Amino acid sequence: MSKTSTYIKEEKIKELILRIYDYRDEISKILDKISVIVNSTSKYYISSDGEKFRQTYNSFSYNYNTLLDNIKSYGEDLSKVIKKYQEMDIKSIDILKK
Repeated sequence: MSKTSTYIKEEKIKELILRIYDYRDEISKILDKISVIVNSTSKYYISSDGEKFRQTYNSFSYNYNTLLDNIKSYGEDLSKVIKKYQEMDIKSIDILKK
């Protein structure tokens, strides 16, 4: 029977968490720009079709917050993984000390 050891590279996970948050911020900026562009069409796309276009977009864009929250939760979940690993590591050390 061979001994196995499970470990995580905390620094790599922390880097990944920061990248996830950076990507979320970038996506948020892009979505904000799209909203500005779509809403600015009211200046030149003046018709029932233009109004329908903006209404359709606005009825869909509420999903943006859900998307951004989900991306944020990936980073939070990875933080929980690190914390859980640290707790397990401490417990293992305590067991070995006994």
